[in-house]
Amino acid sequence: MYSIHKKTKRRLLNKNCLAGLFLLLGTIVNAQFLAQTFSADLNTFANDLAIYTPATLNKPSNFGTVLALRYWEGPGTSDWRSQLAFGTENELYYRQSTNNGGTVWSSWNKVYHSGNLNNNQTDFHAKNLTAKELAIYSNESVNGWGISHLYWQGHSLIMGSPKGAYAHNSIILRPGGATNGVLESTFEIDAANEIDNYDTRIRFATSGSSFINAGNVGIGTKNPQNKLDVNGTIHSKEVKVDMDGWSDFVFKKEYNLPTLLEVEKHINEKGHLENIPSEKEVIKNGINLGEMDAKLLQKIEELTLYVIDLNKKLEEQNKELEQMKKELASKK
Repeated sequence: MYSIHKKTKRRLLNKNCLAGLFLLLGTIVNAQFLAQTFSADLNTFANDLAIYTPATLNKPSNFGTVLALRYWEGPGTSDWRSQLAFGTENELYYRQSTNNGGTVWSSWNKVYHSGNLNNNQTDFHAKNLTAKELAIYSNESVNGWGISHLYWQGHSLIMGSPKGAYAHNSIILRPGGATNGVLESTFEIDAANEIDNYDTRIRFATSGSSFINAGNVGIGTKNPQNKLDVNGTIHSKEVKVDMDGWSDFVFKKEYNLPTLLEVEKHINEKGHLENIPSEKEVIKNGINLGEMDAKLLQKIEELTLYVIDLNKKLEEQNKELEQMKKELASKK
């Protein structure tokens, strides 16, 4: 009885060990990469992990091989699927099923990496891009002048620190520098009349000419009414004003010089010289520098004529006085 019971226990132990071994082998086999699978439609596959060789349907361009991943717990449970496609020209694509069951798939998304992003043929689209350095290169050139392009959809391009960041901002145009000589920088703003027909309206250059030909410019004011409006003091070593005419007409014979009595009458009635704006007008409208200089010169030239006329009369009176002195001396 004792030996039979002992043999029975030994048989049961051997059966349990054998079952455990089969279970372990099944687990190991299930976790291994399965043999590559040929498929005519990449939207359907049955394995948890498989490597697919050329399929005919639902593949990305330049297709080479596909790595398919599937998470499935059994019938009626979760069934999520993803695929990586390796292209024949260094491309990498990714997509996943958008529903439980893997019957609906997203489009193939191209994965950008160091092998295909930094070149002149890749069109890259991103909602947010964070980079330590951004370099833009192009093979385009005009008359030996290299040209690179930075495009955006249209309207405003806003550059600066993110909201909430305590940081100042600056934009600097700085040449890289070379031992061959001095390198300059230029900033231009153009208007487009039509395709490939541009008109430079604003130009700032470190050498050569700089200009603004784009309406009115205000300094210290947001609503300039003239080509240049300055709300403040202008300090200049010299100011040159172009004129359409000057005041030398006063010296022409046909000029009707007002008499001093007429001048006096106008002053008494108006409180200012004729053709000179009043204090009220100047405070309200300011003065035109060139026009005012011409008006002031007109008055100076009129005063000069008055002085010449008075000098002539004075000389005549002196002659008459000398003649009277001689006559009085001869009578003594």
